[in-house]
Amino acid sequence: MANKFSTIKKTRVFTRDGEKCQYCGVALVFKDVNSWALDHVIPKSEGGSNDDSNLKLACKSCNSAKGNRDIEQYRKHCAIGKSIYAGIINSMQAEKLIDLGVVLDIPLHLFHFEAVKKASVVS
Repeated sequence: MANKFSTIKKTRVFTRDGEKCQYCGVALVFKDVNSWALDHVIPKSEGGSNDDSNLKLACKSCNSAKGNRDIEQYRKHCAIGKSIYAGIINSMQAEKLIDLGVVLDIPLHLFHFEAVKKASVVS
């Protein structure tokens, strides 16, 4: 079942997040409601709430890719997808290999909201 958020909540989160997907940074247009969604950082299926602090603006592509993953699971998914292992192993397989002591060259993946935060601390 799709989440129904009030226009006030949508506007508030959209504005707070600078009109950009908080995962990839793509610019979004409020009126183009089919191109974006409010994403639950902690999925509702894992006990996450509809509180603003648990919501991030996301493009449909990132929202769909994240699915019911929590943010760290999604980070691993993105990192694997941009690594030399893309299309060979998934994040769950990578985690099992790492647990077995296999060293994998997987770069750290920062989301847009983290990169913006880091840049504002540096300046």
